Amino acid sequence: MSAVKEVKPRLNIMGYSLFYADKKSGSGENGVIHSRLLRSERHGLTGKPDYIFKRGRRMIPVELKSGALNGAGVPYEGDVMQLAAYFIIIKDEFGRKPRQGRLIYSDTMFIIKNRWRLRRRLLKTLRGMREMLAGGVAARDPEPGFAKCRYCVCRETVCEFHE
Repeated sequence: MSAVKEVKPRLNIMGYSLFYADKKSGSGENGVIHSRLLRSERHGLTGKPDYIFKRGRRMIPVELKSGALNGAGVPYEGDVMQLAAYFIIIKDEFGRKPRQGRLIYSDTMFIIKNRWRLRRRLLKTLRGMREMLAGGVAARDPEPGFAKCRYCVCRETVCEFHE
């Protein structure tokens, strides 16, 4: 069973109520946490998901993206890693491990399952980024413009190899 499922975009989640919102919406929701920076001290992560919905002890982070995928069929790797970071942050901040999260683009939505493999990939990426920042050296792909670089979360950030 795949950890990524493509579905029609929608913000509300049936049976869940809004628990956290990055921006105050002005609708006066009672008990909703607004714009607080969430942290995972253990992993050195901070973030503000666009929304977190809650039902009982279950929480679902939702990240809205302004662009479209235009039928690409898969979410961008950096966006998946961002959601994986929110899985870890929510677990450390609220003591609850989300089972899934949602990436909503203007033309499609993906339900991303919170699997160990995904979190491990994020932690490996973070280690690599931190090593690059500390030592200024990283392993380069064999060819400039190689597909691995094209979708790398370090592209246009800390990577000195990307032109």
